[in-house]
Amino acid sequence: MSENFSFDRWRARSHDSQDFSSEEKCDEFIELLSEAEANMSYEVIVELLKTFSDADDFGVHERARNIVEATGRGIFYPALVQELDGLIARSPEKQWALTLVGIELDYGDFDLLLSYARKTTQSAKNVFISFVKSSEFASEYPSVAPYLKGI
Repeated sequence: MSENFSFDRWRARSHDSQDFSSEEKCDEFIELLSEAEANMSYEVIVELLKTFSDADDFGVHERARNIVEATGRGIFYPALVQELDGLIARSPEKQWALTLVGIELDYGDFDLLLSYARKTTQSAKNVFISFVKSSEFASEYPSVAPYLKGI
């Protein structure tokens, strides 16, 4: 983490720019993504995950998705499990939740992700397990079926 990085300042700037109402705000958020990438932590990933929604973002979250997925699983997975409820609430169609969890099923370490879900708070665990068992997730990612037997 950079000596000059201030998480609190970064988070405040992130909140100011994340309505993506203008090209300038999108450009500013992209700059903040570069800062986040260079200073990745659990807290930064949580804040990035809190920005995902159904709102039009001009493709900004594709970049954010790439950044959080490139982070170490020991940081990304606990944040994803903890923030899944918020992702679902901000995106009623659940597209970001489906995408972020589904990519880990297809290309990540889903056993490790499940182990983080088992170790978290009961409410976060319940949300995660309910989500991966949902017909929405299972219909889009049928390869989850073998994992459902053990949870």
